[in-house]
Amino acid sequence: MSALTLTLKTRPRFTLDMSPLVPDQLQSLTLADIRKIPLVYGKETIRADELFNIKGSDKSNIVIEKSCDQLIHVGKGMSEGTITVKGDVGDFLGQSMKNGTITVSGNSGSWAGNDMSGGRINIHGDASDYVGA
Repeated sequence: MSALTLTLKTRPRFTLDMSPLVPDQLQSLTLADIRKIPLVYGKETIRADELFNIKGSDKSNIVIEKSCDQLIHVGKGMSEGTITVKGDVGDFLGQSMKNGTITVSGNSGSWAGNDMSGGRINIHGDASDYVGA
Protein backbone atom coordinates (compact mmCIF):
# COMPACT_ATOMS: atom_id res chain seq x y z
CA MET A 1 0.00 0.00 0.00
CA SER A 2 1.15 3.52 -0.72
CA ALA A 3 0.92 6.30 1.87
CA LEU A 4 -2.08 8.59 1.75
CA THR A 5 -0.38 11.61 0.18
CA LEU A 6 -1.73 15.14 0.35
CA THR A 7 0.14 17.45 -2.03
CA LEU A 8 -0.57 21.13 -1.52
CA LYS A 9 -1.63 22.69 -4.85
CA THR A 10 -0.73 26.25 -3.87
CA ARG A 11 0.24 28.12 -0.71
CA PRO A 12 -2.94 29.02 1.20
CA ARG A 13 -3.60 32.72 1.79
CA PHE A 14 -5.12 31.97 5.20
CA THR A 15 -4.52 29.37 7.92
CA LEU A 16 -5.88 25.92 7.16
CA ASP A 17 -6.99 23.68 10.04
CA MET A 18 -5.65 20.18 9.31
CA SER A 19 -7.10 18.51 12.45
CA PRO A 20 -9.65 16.34 10.56
CA LEU A 21 -6.83 14.71 8.55
CA VAL A 22 -5.36 12.31 11.12
CA PRO A 23 -5.07 8.52 10.75
CA ASP A 24 -7.64 7.83 13.50
CA GLN A 25 -10.40 9.69 11.68
CA LEU A 26 -9.65 8.42 8.17
CA GLN A 27 -9.57 4.62 8.62
CA SER A 28 -13.18 3.95 7.63
CA LEU A 29 -13.31 6.51 4.80
CA THR A 30 -12.85 5.97 1.08
CA LEU A 31 -10.51 8.18 -0.94
CA ALA A 32 -13.60 9.95 -2.34
CA ASP A 33 -14.83 10.63 1.22
CA ILE A 34 -11.43 11.99 2.26
CA ARG A 35 -11.41 14.41 -0.67
CA LYS A 36 -14.75 15.82 0.54
CA ILE A 37 -13.67 16.41 4.17
CA PRO A 38 -14.45 20.00 5.16
CA LEU A 39 -11.47 22.00 6.42
CA VAL A 40 -11.64 25.39 8.15
CA TYR A 41 -9.82 27.85 5.89
CA GLY A 42 -9.60 31.31 7.46
CA LYS A 43 -13.23 32.14 8.21
CA GLU A 44 -14.64 29.72 5.65
CA THR A 45 -14.87 25.96 5.14
CA ILE A 46 -13.57 24.25 2.00
CA ARG A 47 -13.21 20.66 0.80
CA ALA A 48 -9.80 19.03 1.25
CA ASP A 49 -9.46 18.47 -2.50
CA GLU A 50 -9.73 22.21 -3.20
CA LEU A 51 -6.21 22.74 -1.80
CA PHE A 52 -4.68 19.25 -2.05
CA ASN A 53 -4.13 16.57 -4.66
CA ILE A 54 -4.94 13.44 -2.70
CA LYS A 55 -3.81 9.91 -3.60
CA GLY A 56 -2.73 6.66 -1.94
CA SER A 57 -4.43 4.07 0.21
CA ASP A 58 -2.51 3.65 3.50
CA LYS A 59 -4.51 5.87 5.85
CA SER A 60 -2.24 4.95 8.77
CA ASN A 61 0.67 6.62 6.99
CA ILE A 62 -0.08 10.18 5.86
CA VAL A 63 2.40 12.30 3.89
CA ILE A 64 1.88 16.05 3.43
CA GLU A 65 3.97 17.35 0.53
CA LYS A 66 4.81 21.00 -0.25
CA SER A 67 3.67 21.95 3.24
CA CYS A 68 3.90 25.49 4.61
CA ASP A 69 3.41 27.41 7.85
CA GLN A 70 -0.26 28.14 7.02
CA LEU A 71 -1.16 24.51 7.88
CA ILE A 72 -2.15 24.49 11.55
CA HIS A 73 -3.29 21.74 13.95
CA VAL A 74 -1.46 19.00 12.00
CA GLY A 75 -1.86 15.76 13.97
CA LYS A 76 -4.24 17.25 16.55
CA GLY A 77 -5.60 14.52 18.85
CA MET A 78 -3.77 11.80 16.92
CA SER A 79 -3.64 8.41 18.65
CA GLU A 80 -2.22 6.11 15.96
CA GLY A 81 -0.19 6.03 12.76
CA THR A 82 2.34 8.40 11.25
CA ILE A 83 2.26 11.80 9.61
CA THR A 84 5.26 12.93 7.57
CA VAL A 85 5.39 16.61 6.70
CA LYS A 86 7.65 17.59 3.81
CA GLY A 87 8.22 21.27 4.45
CA ASP A 88 7.21 23.64 7.23
CA VAL A 89 4.14 23.48 9.43
CA GLY A 90 2.21 26.11 11.40
CA ASP A 91 1.11 26.36 15.02
CA PHE A 92 -0.23 23.61 17.28
CA LEU A 93 1.58 20.65 15.67
CA GLY A 94 0.56 17.46 17.50
CA GLN A 95 -1.72 19.27 19.96
CA SER A 96 -3.37 16.80 22.38
CA MET A 97 -1.54 13.92 20.66
CA LYS A 98 -1.88 10.54 22.42
CA ASN A 99 0.21 8.17 20.27
CA GLY A 100 1.82 7.84 16.85
CA THR A 101 4.65 9.72 15.19
CA ILE A 102 4.84 13.05 13.38
CA THR A 103 8.00 13.97 11.46
CA VAL A 104 8.53 17.44 10.00
CA SER A 105 11.40 18.03 7.56
CA GLY A 106 11.22 21.81 7.99
CA ASN A 107 10.27 24.25 10.74
CA SER A 108 7.34 24.27 13.14
CA GLY A 109 5.28 27.17 14.46
CA SER A 110 4.43 27.81 18.11
CA TRP A 111 2.84 25.41 20.58
CA ALA A 112 4.20 22.16 19.02
CA GLY A 113 3.26 19.26 21.30
CA ASN A 114 0.85 21.39 23.34
CA ASP A 115 -1.12 19.14 25.75
CA MET A 116 0.58 16.06 24.27
CA SER A 117 0.32 12.90 26.44
CA GLY A 118 2.05 10.33 24.21
CA GLY A 119 3.61 9.66 20.83
CA ARG A 120 6.61 11.31 19.24
CA ILE A 121 7.24 14.50 17.27
CA ASN A 122 10.46 14.93 15.25
CA ILE A 123 11.15 18.43 13.92
CA HIS A 124 14.25 18.60 11.72
CA GLY A 125 14.20 22.40 11.47
CA ASP A 126 13.49 25.02 14.11
CA ALA A 127 10.50 25.10 16.45
CA SER A 128 8.96 28.39 17.51
CA ASP A 129 7.72 29.36 20.99
CA TYR A 130 6.12 27.24 23.71
CA VAL A 131 7.16 23.77 22.54
CA GLY A 132 5.59 21.12 24.78
CA ALA A 133 3.66 23.69 26.83
